[in-house]
Amino acid sequence: MKKFLLMCVLSLAFGGALFAQEEITAENESAQEVTESKSSQGKPSNLARKAIIIFPEDEFHVWRDFPWSLGASFETGGNTRENVETGYGVTIDRYLSKIIALGIRATLHTDAEEVTATEVMGHIRFYTPYVLNNPYYNATFFAQFGFGGTYYVDEERRKDSFTFDFAAGFRFFFNNGFIASPLRGFYIEPFIRTGYPFLFSGGLMIGHWFNM
Repeated sequence: MKKFLLMCVLSLAFGGALFAQEEITAENESAQEVTESKSSQGKPSNLARKAIIIFPEDEFHVWRDFPWSLGASFETGGNTRENVETGYGVTIDRYLSKIIALGIRATLHTDAEEVTATEVMGHIRFYTPYVLNNPYYNATFFAQFGFGGTYYVDEERRKDSFTFDFAAGFRFFFNNGFIASPLRGFYIEPFIRTGYPFLFSGGLMIGHWFNM
């Protein structure tokens, strides 16, 4: 009788242990399913988070999100035979890709006494990859070729002519994350250029990028 009772007690203990183990396993599986469900419905999975880090589709780029820019320039150089000449210009251009842009520029030149020349030119511009790139500002070098027409005064003779130039410079963008909010969206651009019939000049452009 004692042996029978002992066997019953051992059987009950062994069966209870197995049942408890099954309950723990089922609870763990259920918790894992809930976690996976939350990951798929709410927060992205680890793989998705890694993909977002590697491929940030929502990253801001000036050339893509605000491809148009409008700027005003001031330049000075030896564009007359005797005196230093100053020029005032307006430029509008548009990015076609990250490294190529097309634009139009109109410039008025004066020797401080009278208007000595006017230019209207179209241009194509090539940008380097960003040399500075963060949420506060971007910066890139560029090279540009322009071609158009000019009306100028040379020793009291007035002439119409074609004109072309080669320009190079550096464009510095103030991005949406820039601390000084009034400057957000603006850019500054120091440049130099040479060509025909104007020999050499250098200046600074200040403008704003936008979208249409």
